[in-house]
Parts: sequence; C-alpha cells; structure tokens
Amino acid sequence: MPTSTSSPAEWRTDVALVSVLDGATTFVTSDEHADDGAEFSFDDEWLWFTTERFTSAPGHAQLARVRPDGRDLARVVDSDTVDWFPHPSPDGAALVYLAYSAGTLGHPENRDVALRILRLDDGDPDPSSARDLLRLFGGQGTLNVAGWAPDSRRFACVDYPLA
Repeated sequence: MPTSTSSPAEWRTDVALVSVLDGATTFVTSDEHADDGAEFSFDDEWLWFTTERFTSAPGHAQLARVRPDGRDLARVVDSDTVDWFPHPSPDGAALVYLAYSAGTLGHPENRDVALRILRLDDGDPDPSSARDLLRLFGGQGTLNVAGWAPDSRRFACVDYPLA
C-alpha cells in the first residue's frame, strides 16, 4: 500500500486480506519488505506471493508462501532469476511463475522472460523441479493474473510478438 507520499520509491507493499462482507482488512505481512502479487492456493491454506525479503540486492524478487494467519512464511525457491507472479494450479500439483534475468528491477514489459513451472507435492513446493516451460518476449502483463484452466492441464499467458 502506498504511504502518504506519491513517490513510488517510498511506497510500501504488503499482503493483506479484505473481507467481502464489510471491507475489514487484515495484514498478513506488514513490514519494510516489498511484497506483491498474492494468490491463494487451491485449498486456501497458503498465500503465494513475490517478495524482496530474502535478498539484500535491490529488486531481486523471489517467491514465498505464508499461511493466511501469517504463520509459516517461507521462501519457495532460491534462484538467480527475478521471479514474479506465482500461480498455483487448481489441482495443487504445480506452480507457474514469470522469471526475469538477474538484475531486472521490478517487473517491466518488453523483456525476454521465461515462464517457469515448479512441481507441488500435496501443495508443498519441490524446488529441485523448477524448470523453464516457455521462453518468450513479454514481462509486465504476461502472467499477472491467474490463468489456469479448471482442469489444471493448461494456462493462459500473454506474449508481445514483434511486428
């Protein structure tokens, strides 16, 4: 959430839950670390998100997960890439995400990126299974929102073909 200033360099982002009944907000993370792109797991037991809390390198976003009550916060993979937008499959068997090259700040558009997939065993990540699924020209907008088909056999993404 932005602070009272409008300067993006001074923004603070956290993971929060908002009640659809009354709009009450509960912060799951609330600290100096940049957190973004949260999504529930297939069973509502976890929130998957992007964070900078595991590195001292500015902008080196990595994937994490946490329980909705804030317990059990953990890094998902330890990669050299800048990882964004984790999306667990509806069947809980896989996680797809966007990977930028090292040193990329934020999640800009018009870049060579990779869609990566990671196996989940009963919802738990298997970091050794992470692999590139598709390389494309994209970035911001390629995989910002959940795009899995209900049967978990495919997902939608966006590339930016050059004309």
